[in-house]
Amino acid sequence: MSDTLDQEIQEENPNLRQLREKAGKADEAIQEAETARQEAAMAKRELALALSGVDFDSPQGKLLAKAYDGEMTAEAIQEAAKEYGVPIKGQEPSEPVLPDTGTEIRRTLSGEEPPNVGEVVRDPYEVALENANKSLQAGATEDTAMGDFIATLSAAAHNGDQRVIWEPQPRPR
Repeated sequence: MSDTLDQEIQEENPNLRQLREKAGKADEAIQEAETARQEAAMAKRELALALSGVDFDSPQGKLLAKAYDGEMTAEAIQEAAKEYGVPIKGQEPSEPVLPDTGTEIRRTLSGEEPPNVGEVVRDPYEVALENANKSLQAGATEDTAMGDFIATLSAAAHNGDQRVIWEPQPRPR
């Protein structure tokens, strides 16, 4: 019934068809503009990532490329890479900043010799949790915060921190 009504209205008002055609073209133009905006944002992101010089072939670099949603400038991406110990091409690898968690005290009490005398290294799980919480407080998504958590642990594992490296044990029979 509505098709018949539409047909009758179009016959009575020939401009209605033209208005509908123009509205359809406007919808298409809006969609094209949105697609162009998304493509431009992706291109800006890719350019900033490329200009940052970060080694995105490394496991940490790949994770950073997926998880990073901060400011899209080469400098900001480099700062994030340094924070998480992601290698930057042409620079010496930096270690992530791991604040003190009392590991030194535990080693002293247990009689264990620290790997680098005089250097206090915080528990990487505490640092990872702290980094994830900072991301959430800064307005990042939970996925991004989880990426920060994993990147911190990954950097610690890459640097040989045995506290984050899992060695599976054989199952008892």
